[in-house]
Amino acid sequence: MTENYADKTRGLLEVLNKLPPKPQITFRGYVDRTVDHVRVVGSPALTATTHSLEIATNNLARPEVAIVVGANGRDLTPNMEGAPNFNLQEVTYLPNSYFLQHVAHEYNGVTIQVYEEIVLNSDSAGFTIAHRLPSWDPVLAVLDPALRAARERRSPCLRDLGQGSWSPFTDIPRARIAHLSQVGEPRASRTGSRPAPRAHTRGGRTGSEKHTEEYA
Repeated sequence: MTENYADKTRGLLEVLNKLPPKPQITFRGYVDRTVDHVRVVGSPALTATTHSLEIATNNLARPEVAIVVGANGRDLTPNMEGAPNFNLQEVTYLPNSYFLQHVAHEYNGVTIQVYEEIVLNSDSAGFTIAHRLPSWDPVLAVLDPALRAARERRSPCLRDLGQGSWSPFTDIPRARIAHLSQVGEPRASRTGSRPAPRAHTRGGRTGSEKHTEEYA
């Protein structure tokens, strides 16, 4: 690693630490089919996810997607508005983040694998799920429309990426690090650009009527 790249990486970490963490459901493009039981996995590096299933999977180049349910990801999307070619709607988790990796399953024509962010307890060997969901309905509420969108259209920015789907612990490309390290203070999202969270409806409803929870 060159000194210049190390400096830019430190600048990126400073930007990430200034961004507020918040509960989100995002995507990655790699599924580990060898996993046969729920296990804890950790990343010593930055872990990049994205709001866009199309970007995460290169428009389902392979019929698989990982779904990350977490509470401490930093959303870089507003900061990248000045560099649209590198705006991958990215939500990045800081080094030394931990996740519960679930067994992969087939769903609606694709293989899916859920990762739940966990926080290790300092006073015991246990952990706490960072963003505990009452059911899998909120995940399906995000996944189903994302799958439809990926099958119906091609994301224009993918033509400029020159890469396949995102694999575990992928480094953030240097061009985006260079842009982010020059951003400085994080900019607030424009008012009304994303919906506010709504309460999850449970009991007495079925199908799509139950899928009412959204994450800003």
